Amino acid sequence: MVLPTGASSFAEAMQIGCEIYHSLKVVTKKRYGQDAVNVGDEGGFAPPIQSNKEGVELLMSAIEKSGHLDKVILGMDVASSEFYVDGKYDLAKKSRTAGSTEPTLTGAELADFYKDLCRDFPIKSIEDAFDQVDKRLQISAMRDILCNCASYVRTIGKAGPHSRRQLARTFKWLAMT
Repeated sequence: MVLPTGASSFAEAMQIGCEIYHSLKVVTKKRYGQDAVNVGDEGGFAPPIQSNKEGVELLMSAIEKSGHLDKVILGMDVASSEFYVDGKYDLAKKSRTAGSTEPTLTGAELADFYKDLCRDFPIKSIEDAFDQVDKRLQISAMRDILCNCASYVRTIGKAGPHSRRQLARTFKWLAMT
């Protein structure tokens, strides 16, 4: 998600979002060809990126090309339960074949992956970073990400009163440790 936090009004935020979207179309078409910019059901593009990091790099290219690098931060809705398989996270789940050698990640390895992304890109929000089964990992990884990244990162789970209470307790716990 592109979050235009540097905008002074809703109108400016909308303009920033639109300009980035159009820049994304230009950089995507240049890098991957016309087929990559055919618009899907929800208005998104589907370039044949080879890694998750490549997708963020493509988005950052579009943000830079649009001239709004200083006005936006990024957020991710990871939906990790969609690729949580047998206690591990399979980032290549949708493209995995029988002979695929792409490794699956433990929760700790996935947390390290997030830390690397947060260090390399202006990612400030990560929603559904881990499967709901991984409650202990969610808390320890959140603490680790918050304490070791140079800037504030908000990690949240499913929306709802229980999650907000849990998040508030977690932040209280983090402040005490």
